[in-house]
Amino acid sequence: MSDRSFVSSLAIQGEAQEIGIDEIFSLNTAALGGYLPDLIVFLDVDLDRALARTFDAAGDKWETMEKPFFERILMGYEKAKHLPQIAKIWREVDAR
Repeated sequence: MSDRSFVSSLAIQGEAQEIGIDEIFSLNTAALGGYLPDLIVFLDVDLDRALARTFDAAGDKWETMEKPFFERILMGYEKAKHLPQIAKIWREVDAR
């Protein structure tokens, strides 16, 4: 069980940091020896609400990023959930 999976890397490094989802997927697949999780649970929440829930606005590198960065991350998750290897194990939960 993990609270963060390689899908976060797809969204953050692949999309938001513009390395490319396919490139990050390939790297992660190799690093994981081809293993994928049995289930990915995505907690779906409005971006403004999620940002309001951050507890350390002066904290690490993520909390200091501007909203457009997080919008790109969300686009990355949207793209990632449609990858054939991920679509079948992807579940969304309303986390509002």
